[in-house]
Amino acid sequence: MRKTFGKLHLWLGLVSGLIVFVSSVTGCLFVFEEEVQALIHRDQLFVEPRTSPMLTVGQVADVVRRDVPKAKLQRIFRRHEADRSYQVLLKDKRLVSVHPYTGSVLGIRDLKRDFFAIDREIHTTLMMGKTGSYIIGTAALIYLFMMVSGLVMWWPQTKRMIRSKFTVKWDARWPKVNYDWHSVGGFYLTWLLLLIPMTGLIWSFEWWENGLYALTGSPARDRAKVQSVYRPDARPASVDRAYAQVVALEPNAFESYVIFPADSVGALRVQVRYDEGSFYRKYTIYNFDQYTGAVLKGKRYQDFSRGDRARGAAYDIHTGGWLGLPGKFLAFMVSLFSASLPVSGFLIWWNKRKLARKAAAKPVRKPASARVPA
Repeated sequence: MRKTFGKLHLWLGLVSGLIVFVSSVTGCLFVFEEEVQALIHRDQLFVEPRTSPMLTVGQVADVVRRDVPKAKLQRIFRRHEADRSYQVLLKDKRLVSVHPYTGSVLGIRDLKRDFFAIDREIHTTLMMGKTGSYIIGTAALIYLFMMVSGLVMWWPQTKRMIRSKFTVKWDARWPKVNYDWHSVGGFYLTWLLLLIPMTGLIWSFEWWENGLYALTGSPARDRAKVQSVYRPDARPASVDRAYAQVVALEPNAFESYVIFPADSVGALRVQVRYDEGSFYRKYTIYNFDQYTGAVLKGKRYQDFSRGDRARGAAYDIHTGGWLGLPGKFLAFMVSLFSASLPVSGFLIWWNKRKLARKAAAKPVRKPASARVPA
C-alpha cells in the first residue's frame, strides 16, 4: 500500500502542482489585503471625524448617481466608525469612496486593475469563471489526498527512523535538506494544510457545502432566489427605510452592506455584521421588494442553523481572521509553505530521476573471475 500511495502522490503532485502553487501564492498575498489597502488608500478609506450628522445610505447613492458618470450601483459598504468613508461598488467594477459627512467623492478605483482584486480572481477562478473555480476545487481535492498520502509515506517504519522523521538535518547535502523540508515540514503543518483547502472547497463545489450542512445535522442551505414583483410604473422603495429596519434589529452592528437589485425583479438586500470579537461571522440579512419595500425574506444570526454558522466561520478560518492578526500571520506562513511543497516535491522527483539516469548510464563492471584473459 505504501508503494501505491507513493506513486499516486508523485503523479497527482505533478498534475496539480502548478495549480496548487498559484493558489497558495495568491492566497498568501490576499491574507493581509485589508491592512495593506488601509495603508495604500488611506486618503480614500479614512476621514476626519466630525460632529455633524453623516449622510444616509440613500443620500450616498444619490451622490454617486449624480457625480459619477454612467454609475450603476451594485452595493454600498461601510464600517460604522466615525472616521470611515462609504465604499460604493459599481456594476462596471469601479469602487467609489464617498465622504460620509460632505458627500464629496474621495476617489475612484478600477477593480479590474486593482492588485488584490486580480489576486482574488486568480485565487478563486484562475480568471476563468466557473470553469476555473472547478479547476481550483479539483486541485484542492487532490491536495487533500496528497496530505493523507504524504502522511502515510512519512510514517516511520522502524524505531530507528523516528528521530529523523521529526527533524530537518540542516547540515546535510542540499537534496537531503530539501527532502526533509518537504517531508518533516509537511508533517508538522498537516492539520493546517488540511484545514485551508477543506474550508476553501465550499466555494468550488455545491456538494461539498451540502456535506458541511449534513455533517452538522442541518438542512441544506436555502438557495431559492428572492424576487420582487415587477411594477413597471412604480418608483423604487426607500433604501433608507429598509436599511433602518435592519440596523434597528442590531444596534451594535459594526459594518453594513446594501446590495442593490440586479435587475427589474431582483430584491434589495441589507446585511449587517455585529459582534466583531466572535469566532463566527454574525450576520443579520433581510431582502426587500425593490418597489414596495415589503420584507420578502429575513434571517437573524440566532436563527441560523449549525450549518449556516459553520459556513459563516469558513472564510475567517480559511484566511486566519478567526485569530485576529496572529491568525492572519499564521495563515500567511502556512500558505507560503504550501507554495513551496510543489517546488520541493518536484525537485525530489527530479533528483531521483537524475540519479536513476546516471546509474543506468554507468557501465557494469564484470567481476574478476568472469574476465577472459587476452
